Amino acid sequence: MFAVGAVLAALIAAGFYLRNIIESSTTVARIPARIPENIARSGKGFTYSQSEGGRTLFTIHAANFQQYKTAGRAEGGKAELHDVSIIVYGRQDNRSDQIYGSDFVYDPESGDVTANGEVRIDLQADATVNATAGQGPPADNQNLIHVKTSGLTFNRKSGVASTKERIEFRIPGASGSALGARYDSHDSVLTLRSAVKVVTTEKQKATITGRSASIQRDPRQIVLQGARVEQPKRTMSADKVTILLREDSSVESISGAGNVHAVQPGPDGFEVNSPQADLFLAGDNQAQSAVISGGVTFERRGDSPAHGRAGKILLTFGRGGKVSHAKAVDAVDVTQGLADRSQELKASALDLFMRNGRRLEKAVTSSGRAEILVAQQATRTSISAGHFEAYFTGQNQLSRVTGSPDAKLISKTPGQPDRVAGAHQFTAHFDHQGQISSAQLQGNFQYREGQRTATATQAHFNVADESYTLTGSPRVVDSGVALAADTITLNRQAGTANGKGNVKTTYNNLRAAPNGAMLGASEPIHVTGSSVTASQNTGVAVYTMAR
Repeated sequence: MFAVGAVLAALIAAGFYLRNIIESSTTVARIPARIPENIARSGKGFTYSQSEGGRTLFTIHAANFQQYKTAGRAEGGKAELHDVSIIVYGRQDNRSDQIYGSDFVYDPESGDVTANGEVRIDLQADATVNATAGQGPPADNQNLIHVKTSGLTFNRKSGVASTKERIEFRIPGASGSALGARYDSHDSVLTLRSAVKVVTTEKQKATITGRSASIQRDPRQIVLQGARVEQPKRTMSADKVTILLREDSSVESISGAGNVHAVQPGPDGFEVNSPQADLFLAGDNQAQSAVISGGVTFERRGDSPAHGRAGKILLTFGRGGKVSHAKAVDAVDVTQGLADRSQELKASALDLFMRNGRRLEKAVTSSGRAEILVAQQATRTSISAGHFEAYFTGQNQLSRVTGSPDAKLISKTPGQPDRVAGAHQFTAHFDHQGQISSAQLQGNFQYREGQRTATATQAHFNVADESYTLTGSPRVVDSGVALAADTITLNRQAGTANGKGNVKTTYNNLRAAPNGAMLGASEPIHVTGSSVTASQNTGVAVYTMAR
């Protein structure tokens, strides 16, 4: 796009010099013997050059020209130049640009220089040329920039060059087109009016389109309206894209505003939406960081689908432009898995640490209490803690989660009392389907299920039989019965409590039996043994004593 701007700037300069050629044509052209009555002057095969410090700045050559008479004007009217070639050389002898077309018309009254028909421009970047040879850039130069258009008009009074016709350009690594252009030399702003399209030919092939585009020198920026980037595996779009450039024309940042949308189609694709996205690049055009803000939503398809939202996502890129770290903040909510087998994370902030841009290694919540909601068939489990650390397998599946301090676990199953467990730290292990297989609660373990309560130093939870194994001075109280042992296992599926080692049971809230029957007093009764199995379903407790 800057190439197109340079082309129009060169044509602006050419407009002034064409005027000079016409006015001084008697000294540089051969005058025919007979001039038609409506022609004031004409010439053939002339060349006009301008030099500075012994170096040629530009050369203009025309096969022939005619200037027509205008009533009441001694200096003549419109002038036509045919088969025109303009070569502009760099001041450092390091480049040469060529503009050529079949017909140009100059109107001294309006100040318009108009190209009738096709105009071609070759811009040569960083090429060593002989500025005195009067030759264009080599045809095989790989840095050559080609531009083709028609109907180009420059007004020397307003300093505006414009065309309503199609512009085509080809640059190293890309080609493109637009419909209509306007260049204001005073403000140094180039506007591509409509149908902007750029197709890259590099390894990361892309097609970039926009409703319109503007290129500005101060600040150095490119703005595309209705921008869309299509690649073989993904598509990105936004209402407006602004590209800021450094003095060396390397990209400093790319900002998308309004309906920022990225999508990768297919069964394993993804979709991201936000109002704003900003990408920041290093001097070598390698991505350094990005900020997606204004309320971000995303969805990932595949065997392990996921979707979520956050107020803002910050990305850090490592070598090769691959994401190494991502941070989501402000009402983070992420759900992974199917409806009846899923995990949902709610947090104030979430950090994701990546390897090679694809492998998710670790996730950490911060800035306040976080919650994980696990759905496993009919059971819904809530796990909350001050913060969580999650670790993942090589297939980006959840492997282990640790939460602390003040970890709390609440399980709900229809038709059954809620199970509420708490401890200082919670560690859960997940199977290959992303479901909790076991959990460890350590430090001041507490448990409540209906009228049953339990305490211990730590507890192990087994999902297969929905059982808790308590160790470290465990104690269980249920309907006036208190049980203590070295270890106690509460099995919810079987409705049993198993105690092992130094079992001691205290039966409280007893009613006195008539006639003084044995164990019929209202005083608490203590029963000890090596083990005990008590069933909620039968109301029977069986004790054993080691021999």
